[in-house]
Amino acid sequence: MLAAMLLWGSWCFLANAEAVWPVRLGIALAQALASGAMTWGLARVVALAMAGIGQRPGMRWLVPLGVVAVTGSGLWLLHRTLGTPALARTIAPPIVVAWSYCQWLAWQASRHRSLPAGASDVERPAS
Repeated sequence: MLAAMLLWGSWCFLANAEAVWPVRLGIALAQALASGAMTWGLARVVALAMAGIGQRPGMRWLVPLGVVAVTGSGLWLLHRTLGTPALARTIAPPIVVAWSYCQWLAWQASRHRSLPAGASDVERPAS
């Protein structure tokens, strides 16, 4: 979570180089806090959703899509409200990485859920 805060807060600061320093600092801090909260929330929401509905067809794709749509919209709204000069350049990379992270979490959840109780990856039959 701290890594996401540092990475995306720094990215926001650099992506908005044309803004004055205090504005850059403010939106970078907002991005860092939002990224921390989103990273924390993404893992929990994907895990809960996959535990409840993960075995249904298409859920491995729909759960991350829904989660990223909500968090990406929140990020867009935050930066739109703050008047971020380079809005698309600021939020596109975090949204793409969030999508990849959610896909990985969903894959992990579906993979571990499909194993029989007590089985490890080593005991799983090759397909």
